[in-house]
Amino acid sequence: MKGHLFSHEIGKTSSVFGRKHDINVVFQGDGAATDGSTIILPTLDHNADVSKKEQDIMRGFVDHEAGHVRHTDFRALKTFVEEYGDNKLLRSVHNALEDVWLERRVMDEYPGAAENLKAVSIAVDKEFLNAIEPDDPRLEDDKFTTAVALTWEGRKGYGGVSQECIDLLPEDTQRQLPKWIAALDGCKDTADVITLAKIVEKEIRDGDYKDKPEEEEAEGRDGEGDSGDSH
Repeated sequence: MKGHLFSHEIGKTSSVFGRKHDINVVFQGDGAATDGSTIILPTLDHNADVSKKEQDIMRGFVDHEAGHVRHTDFRALKTFVEEYGDNKLLRSVHNALEDVWLERRVMDEYPGAAENLKAVSIAVDKEFLNAIEPDDPRLEDDKFTTAVALTWEGRKGYGGVSQECIDLLPEDTQRQLPKWIAALDGCKDTADVITLAKIVEKEIRDGDYKDKPEEEEAEGRDGEGDSGDSH
């Protein structure tokens, strides 16, 4: 299918899926986003043929961003960003959790969206796998990996290569991820997801779920029962 025909189809689909016939669809850059009234999709060459793979990925972007239009509370999100805009980790964690939360709802409404979302998941995860070496020391830093790792865990059911990415993480992080994602079951709206994100972000910073080195545990045992001066 030629790019100009596919662009026309995608524009109409975005409006229908977003349930807002006045929604604006813009093709620019190489990413996808929405503010609730405009959906931005990657630029397409109107004169070139769009491959099946490219169509699936683009439809996945539409399903995802239209899902934001339908399910994300942008007023709650605006307040959150105004209050916590400087906390990049918290914002990244929330974005990951919100993405997984809304994609579940998209697939409940449109079961066929699963294949499109899978196409996006594979494309994004492969970019990560191609950019990061298995021995990259940053993989040991949960503040670097955990936000994106939440999407890997949340999207495992779609198929794809999410598990390959998760396998690069420390074992204690791998054990914790399903617990954080399971907590999304209790989230009814964006405000709930924000509350969960704050909990997850604090746990990432505190690192209490991580295994302690043996010598640290030994020191803790040696100190049990010691009495000291109170200050």
